[in-house]
Amino acid sequence: MVGIRAAQAQTNEQDLWILTNPEPPFIHLDERGKLEGYAVDVVEGVLRTANLSQEILTAPWARVEQEAQQKANVLVFALARTPERESLYHWITPITANIFGVYSLKPASRPIRHLDDLPVLGDVGVLRGDVRAEILNRYKVPNVVEYNHWQQVVGSLLKQRVDSIFFSDAGLAYYCVQLNVQCDAVQRVFVYQQIQSYLVVSKPGTDPALVARLQEAAIQFKNSETYQGLVEHWLRIYRQQSPFPMHEEDGVLNLWRKENPYRKQDD
Repeated sequence: MVGIRAAQAQTNEQDLWILTNPEPPFIHLDERGKLEGYAVDVVEGVLRTANLSQEILTAPWARVEQEAQQKANVLVFALARTPERESLYHWITPITANIFGVYSLKPASRPIRHLDDLPVLGDVGVLRGDVRAEILNRYKVPNVVEYNHWQQVVGSLLKQRVDSIFFSDAGLAYYCVQLNVQCDAVQRVFVYQQIQSYLVVSKPGTDPALVARLQEAAIQFKNSETYQGLVEHWLRIYRQQSPFPMHEEDGVLNLWRKENPYRKQDD
């Protein structure tokens, strides 16, 4: 994979950068080091429809967001849309939707109704640089333990090195399979909210015409037979590989069963 600095020197089409951080199963590297997954195919489809062509580069989330907040023509995916980020990017199109929650091996000593109540659980594990780490920091939650990979986060919960983790139903199920462990004892003790992840474009210096071009391309692509074909392709693969339900609706891959019992859950 070409490094960011090397790619910068080679880029000549509108100085366009496309950045992501691999997060299986929707963005991951295959055995040859090539990016693949539902989110990758969606972004590449939008770019083709917009008549744009550029290599997708990978970097840690902290670096990805730094580049996108400081430079023009930086496309990033799949970035969680939160109130704190709303004014920082141009939001092109949603890709996936997930439910963020807190998970533990033991019930809370009292009901958790808000993130301010998390200290009753003890230590909480999260991925370093992830939006959930930002949320915990914003709420000044104490005893947060950050890890470099979600597999480490889940493993630490199962080994009882932390008392809880801030993650998602789908993510937990995926990594339990990757670790080849049973996670039946893990229970969700708090639902934070439903979050959509997006393809976004940086704001500083970015031509509004490029933003409009990408937004129109996203609408056109998601209304195409090609998009429906890739949805069917990836749903078939994920249903074979993954223990959690998902479905596509209105151009978004939702990571829950179609009758979502948490849809009305508030922060």
